[in-house]
Amino acid sequence: SVAGEGKAIHARPHHGFYVDYTIDFPHKSIGRQRLALEITPESFPRIANARTFGFLQEVEYLHSKGLALGGSLGNAVVLDEDGVVNPEGLLPGRICAAQDP
Repeated sequence: SVAGEGKAIHARPHHGFYVDYTIDFPHKSIGRQRLALEITPESFPRIANARTFGFLQEVEYLHSKGLALGGSLGNAVVLDEDGVVNPEGLLPGRICAAQDP
């Protein structure tokens, strides 16, 4: 386990690949979301289209410093104070992952 600054990750032995992931952001489009999933060839399509997310003000700052130049609305979900900036919205509708079963 590693933890610090409000973040933590725990790894435990498992026969396979199981992910139990929670995010909690004080933003109306994110909030608290959780995905618990055994990753298999059958379940992988649920997360295959996952994209990273970031905040518009951070993207603008990074670009002004010559950083994150490969980032775009095509490969990341960008949020401002009002919600999702991407014209297509979220795929498949949540930041963290598809709806849990």
